[in-house]
Amino acid sequence: MKTKSAINDLIFQPISTVFYNNCLQKLEEFIAELKQYATLQKDYLLVSLLEKLIILVSAFILIFALFILGGIGLFYVSCATIVVLSQWIGTACSIFIVALVYLTSCAFIYFMRKKIIIRPITRFFSNLFLK
Repeated sequence: MKTKSAINDLIFQPISTVFYNNCLQKLEEFIAELKQYATLQKDYLLVSLLEKLIILVSAFILIFALFILGGIGLFYVSCATIVVLSQWIGTACSIFIVALVYLTSCAFIYFMRKKIIIRPITRFFSNLFLK
């Protein structure tokens, strides 16, 4: 019986050791590839986040610049309108008419805020972050 056990040990022991070493090596390779994959995914996430952040900041800068330039232009157009209207109807009435146009515009924007402001901003953020 001891000889049969010794023969089995001689035959199966090296096979199981080789199999074990092979599995261990494959597992180490898999873990190394998994770490590399995780690193690449992290880098992709950072690049994607940076791209979205750049788009968001550039959109805010563009809106800010257009708001400032539009405000300056609107101020000059308002002054020119007041000067032109004051020749026919007087300064006080022309200022009142320009103020009335501003208030009407503000009321229109307030009542249409979902359609004009909220929906486009929601669409912009959803396209930016969900795609």
